[in-house]
Amino acid sequence: MINSRRLSSCSFLVMSLAFSLVSVSCGGSDDDDDKAPVVKYGDLKTSLLASTDVQSAILTTAACTRDNSSLLFSGAFTGPGGEKLDIKIRNFSTSIIRPYTCTQTADNVDGDLGEGYGECGIEFTIPNGNLAPSTYSTYRTAVSQYPFTYSGTCTVTPTYTTPKVTLTITCSNLIQTKLNGNPRNPISEADTASLASGTTVECSI
Repeated sequence: MINSRRLSSCSFLVMSLAFSLVSVSCGGSDDDDDKAPVVKYGDLKTSLLASTDVQSAILTTAACTRDNSSLLFSGAFTGPGGEKLDIKIRNFSTSIIRPYTCTQTADNVDGDLGEGYGECGIEFTIPNGNLAPSTYSTYRTAVSQYPFTYSGTCTVTPTYTTPKVTLTITCSNLIQTKLNGNPRNPISEADTASLASGTTVECSI
């Protein structure tokens, strides 16, 4: 005679094993289905101080607008490692394609922000290992920031094919306004970073 207790135990074991196999198989399938492809909106290429070593990062999110009345273009891009790139261009034209030169206005150096930037302004943030990211800019973006004068060269060259804008950016010696996430106090104009050749972004407006 077969021991009913033993049969019940064996049946439970077989059912448990079968359920475990099914669960593992389904779990792997769901994980594969949930993985969305990475969308690339640009390449951020940076170098610190006078270094020729270029660090590269991809930008995976983009938000761009162009105000119809003021013609102000605003673009904000981020990367998966905490990278950020913010671009503002005044009188941005989609019909007359030309380079824009980014400068700091004289009324932005100290105190109030004034106009901030001339034709365009650039600010970017890059990670620093396990520490919080550091930020660099061509102009003061907050009244609380200490005085500085940006004297580097910075050019944004656009192309436009409705509705996509592509921007190629080359900027030297942007001023460090935050070190590892903390505002610089005071700001040293010797602590800089550059956007190297090959920095490009694209988005729709």
